[in-house]
Amino acid sequence: GVLPAQDAGAEDAKAQDVPAPTDEGVPRMTPKVLQEACASNRGYAAPELNEVLMLHYKGFRKIEGLDAYTEVRSLFLECNGIRRMENLEVMPKLVSLYLQSNCITAIENLEALTKLQYLNLSNNGISQVSGLASLSCLENINLAANKISSVEGLQGLAERSSLRSVDVSCNYVEDGDTFVDFWPQNLPQVECLYLHHNSCSRGLKDYRRRLISSLPKLRWIDERPVTANERVGCEAWAVGGKEAEAEAKRAHYLWEQDEKRRSFDNFRRIQQAAAERARAQKEAQAARDAARRRAADGLRETGALADGWVSL
Repeated sequence: GVLPAQDAGAEDAKAQDVPAPTDEGVPRMTPKVLQEACASNRGYAAPELNEVLMLHYKGFRKIEGLDAYTEVRSLFLECNGIRRMENLEVMPKLVSLYLQSNCITAIENLEALTKLQYLNLSNNGISQVSGLASLSCLENINLAANKISSVEGLQGLAERSSLRSVDVSCNYVEDGDTFVDFWPQNLPQVECLYLHHNSCSRGLKDYRRRLISSLPKLRWIDERPVTANERVGCEAWAVGGKEAEAEAKRAHYLWEQDEKRRSFDNFRRIQQAAAERARAQKEAQAARDAARRRAADGLRETGALADGWVSL
């Protein structure tokens, strides 16, 4: 039949968007291709035996054909041309999912992955975080280098209070103060945050101090750790400003030095006690050896052993 021009254009676009099964120019996740991928990575020919499936750098545009790989825990799909998160419900045991450097614009269809702990979606086209509510075990999410331009686009992270590490670096968030306040308000247990290279990052005043003082478990921000001395200082700063911060850091430094001295003194005492024990054992052994020699000499001279000795 003949289609109107508008419908024909839509059909053409759809045909371009989804490669035809017979199109040899676009790689597909066929059983043969999947088995070859397993073989090249020392996997198993039987799909159900594989716990790791490495399908990166294959040129795939669509996630499909994974029904037999029900035991997979780690799925590597980075650096393809994948446009949608789909057909993953066949892998309910999935723990780690690598989808970085694809063409994904939405986080979706993850409801069945209740054991997922790690999700990498960096270098995609995501502007709004969503679809995380069912991921009760999710602890680590990487959304670096996407298209998130506002704190509103991050609200979906609040669905997962279990998150321990979040990377939203290299995005386009501009509302700086709201950006800083978002984390203690929504993810108070977070331990690692990567927020650098957003539009607002460089101009934020007291950026690290504000985050550290309001997030008690935070131990890493951007490219360096949160030290004990820095935490003490930031918590004091939140109460009494920079003078209180400097005094708290100084007091903590002195306390650390005292602790080191005490630890060293304890180590020296333990070391000396060990040396004394070794010396006593050596002296006792020398005394036993001397007694044995005296008994042997007496045996040679008299033909009889002293009391307490036997001849073997």
